[in-house]
Amino acid sequence: MELLHNREPYEAYLAANPGSKYALYFPYGGSVGLDLSLTLGLFEITWISISEGMTTRSTSAKVYKRTDTTIEGGSIVTLSAPYKGGWIAAIVKK
Repeated sequence: MELLHNREPYEAYLAANPGSKYALYFPYGGSVGLDLSLTLGLFEITWISISEGMTTRSTSAKVYKRTDTTIEGGSIVTLSAPYKGGWIAAIVKK
């Protein structure tokens, strides 16, 4: 089963324990769909900046675009990196 949708070549990479945990890596920013259609429930997202070495649950609109801290399973969810550069989204079921 393909878990990433609307992915450009080299845009994003995924390591997953489907239904439980996901690590989504954006080397240069970007936006992709993550298929959570077979998993109901709430997921918590923590964004990690590769270049800054910092974690953030939500971001300031002054520096990065605002991001959700949770997403709902049961569909394909679009995730967008907060800014250019390398980002990891750590996604864990609550």
